[in-house]
Amino acid sequence: MLELKNTGRSRVVDALDGRIIKCFYGPKAQKRFENECRILRHLNLACCPFVPRLIDAKRSRLSVVTQYAGKNVEQLPDNFVQELFDRLLEYGVLHRDPALRNVLYDSARKQFTLIDFELAEVGDLCGMPSQG
Repeated sequence: MLELKNTGRSRVVDALDGRIIKCFYGPKAQKRFENECRILRHLNLACCPFVPRLIDAKRSRLSVVTQYAGKNVEQLPDNFVQELFDRLLEYGVLHRDPALRNVLYDSARKQFTLIDFELAEVGDLCGMPSQG
């Protein structure tokens, strides 16, 4: 396994088999875990092509397993980053942390992928009608 991130809020590892494992820690870990699961399920059911597929979630461990979604992006114009996150609105999701650190690029699929939905809002929570 390869550690990708380790902070007071989460630890993310690449299992090196196509899976990424994220464990939630710190303030409101349970709430952030539940929200990430809810948002990813919503986007997966809506067939959103630019978010990772949720493979598994373990409430007892506050961990989620998603498909590999690419590598961190070092530079992108700010307006392009915002356009990527604005595309989520078509699926009824407001990200709430639209930063470059939450954009990955999957060279095999030749596509940008958005991650880290623990603070996101869906449907009427963000002032939009729910889709799906």
